[in-house]
Amino acid sequence: MAASQPTYPTSYPNSQTTSNPHAYSYTHHQPPQPKYNRNLPFVRRLILALILLFVAITAVGWITWLILHPQEPVFHVDSLSVSNFNISDLQKNARYEVQLTVTNPNKKINLEFETFSVSVFYKRNPLSTGSVLRPFDVRKMNETAVKIELGSKPNENCQIRGKRTAIDMANMGRDWKQREMSLNVEMVGLAEFKASDWLSSHRTVGVFCENLVVVFGSDDTSRMTGKLKSTGGNDCCSVSLL
Repeated sequence: MAASQPTYPTSYPNSQTTSNPHAYSYTHHQPPQPKYNRNLPFVRRLILALILLFVAITAVGWITWLILHPQEPVFHVDSLSVSNFNISDLQKNARYEVQLTVTNPNKKINLEFETFSVSVFYKRNPLSTGSVLRPFDVRKMNETAVKIELGSKPNENCQIRGKRTAIDMANMGRDWKQREMSLNVEMVGLAEFKASDWLSSHRTVGVFCENLVVVFGSDDTSRMTGKLKSTGGNDCCSVSLL
């Protein structure tokens, strides 16, 4: 009897006969195309037009301003008076009154002055400080009178600080004996040079009036009153645009 041949299984139940259907599956997604904004070119052209318009207006204004060539105002001291002046105590009771004439030499530009800070000095020593709070204007080729009244302020005026100030105070005593004293007036303020409603320029104006000789005529040394000595018309102030 012949031996039977062994039989072998034709398949392996534990083996994977099919590959993973998700192993190589890949779907390529295209990014969404941006929507074309039809208004974008118009917006760009509008912005460019506004920039060019601004540059053109600025250039025209600058050229026109150069053609107009604004001149500095002229400040002239008409009078300077001092009352209740006491050299032994400069911080009390003294009053200073300055009257100025402001002239606008420009033919096509009006001047409008805003607040001014005003100081009266003896050499480097401030005797009084104050402000002109009321605005005033000077029309083209015209002049305006300005009156400034100041009083001494404690803790701010004539404090001796160092050797230089002490020397100035010694000079003041020597001038006081001669009944003449040279004072300086300094002003700093903001002014608008205005050619029209759309063409104007703000500038800081510095005014310095020096060597204003005040003569004290009273013999009462406790409370002296002095007035500006005539200078023969040479009492114009130096003006600078800052």
